[in-house]
Amino acid sequence: MAINLQSLEVRRWLDRIDIEEVAAAARASSVAGEINSFIPALSRVPRNKFGLSIYDGSGPLVSIGDASQPFSVQSISKLFALTILMEKSDGEVWQRLGSNASVIERFDSIAPLEFSRGIPSNPFLNSGALVMTDMLLDVSDEPEETVAMMLHQSIGAALRINGEVAKSELETADRNRALAYYLKSYGNLHHPVDRVVEVYCRMCAIELSSDEVAAFAAQLSASRTQPDNYDRSKLLSVMRDCGLYGESLDIGRRFGIPAKSGSGGGVLAILPEGLGLGIWSPPLGACGNSVAGISVLRQFGRVSAAQ
Repeated sequence: MAINLQSLEVRRWLDRIDIEEVAAAARASSVAGEINSFIPALSRVPRNKFGLSIYDGSGPLVSIGDASQPFSVQSISKLFALTILMEKSDGEVWQRLGSNASVIERFDSIAPLEFSRGIPSNPFLNSGALVMTDMLLDVSDEPEETVAMMLHQSIGAALRINGEVAKSELETADRNRALAYYLKSYGNLHHPVDRVVEVYCRMCAIELSSDEVAAFAAQLSASRTQPDNYDRSKLLSVMRDCGLYGESLDIGRRFGIPAKSGSGGGVLAILPEGLGLGIWSPPLGACGNSVAGISVLRQFGRVSAAQ
């Protein structure tokens, strides 16, 4: 474990919580989880992988375990897409997407679209991600490159797409194709379904380490000190209410932690004091979130709530 004790922010956190105990409890909790089985390439990832990283705006503060090893970000890529689109045109985003809190919806459920006439409840459902992918195709013929540019500018990360994961995901994308055709039937998808689904699968197959995820989270966290930045405040609000699907209200509302998960076992979260948190542990719980990741968030949340 590497800890930089020169940061006032991490000193404050370490005064209230034992990072090694947090990591040990999270590792132990992952025994109850299941590896992603709906994307065959991800089902082969060793279940004992674990990385935990804390960054501030100047760099790494805490790095534990497999924190430097890249993993498939999956639905964390939805946050990257939303960040780009809100910076370009906040108004258009919310004409085509809702921002309603996730309660019990499956991330790939088609039923809510019937009642909303093709407007996804929020951008972090798969239907919302497909609409955002469609919007990114209006910005660039290669949205992956747009994401790559954003990641490079914000944290210096290079674009890595795991071709095996992208191929495996595309081969098992029947639900996403169904969602895309349903969206198109309501006029909320403008580009060809096959193209939108292909790009979405490739963006989900982007690889980052928990160190890089924490670095990006720290960039978002710093914006908390800018209350006049409406777009970023909206982004953090949507993360808090929707980023963890059925566990969003527990973590986001109860502890006030904006977060976004991915079925590759990653979690990105915004902590107080301008800190960004990155976690990677593949075993997933019933809501599709990393079991260890949720354990870490709950432990940090209790400390934050006790202040």
